[in-house]
Formats: sequence, C-alpha cells, structure tokens
Amino acid sequence: MNPLEKLIKQKQEILDKKSEYESKITELSNMVTSINHSIYNECGKLGHEYVTEIESGMYGETYHVCKKCGVYN
Repeated sequence: MNPLEKLIKQKQEILDKKSEYESKITELSNMVTSINHSIYNECGKLGHEYVTEIESGMYGETYHVCKKCGVYN
C-alpha cells in the first residue's frame, strides 16, 4: 500500500469515527430532551413554583421561572 492509499484509508477511518460520535451525541441530546420533558411533567403534577426574573439592562425582559425545575413561563 502506497502512502496515498494509506492516507485515504486513514481519512475514511476518521470520518467513520466522526459519524459514530455524531450519532452518539444526537442520541444523548434526545435522551436529555426526554428527561427534561419528564422533569417538567413531574414538577407540573406537584405544582410549579414560579419566581419572576428580570434581565439586567435598560430594556431587560421579565421571565417567570419555576424554582424547582427551571422551566420558563
């Protein structure tokens, strides 16, 4: 195998590994999203405890955030 073929093979192996990692990251992101929904639903059953937060600055927006689960309303 000449040096060019070795480099092409090495590149393909790296691309395959990259694709594998990207798939794993997507899977983990989906799991986090699912857990976040479960947290929101469970906290909702108990009753969210909203507190008001205001962004700093002249035109800061106002948000209502649950103290227990962190969901914005």
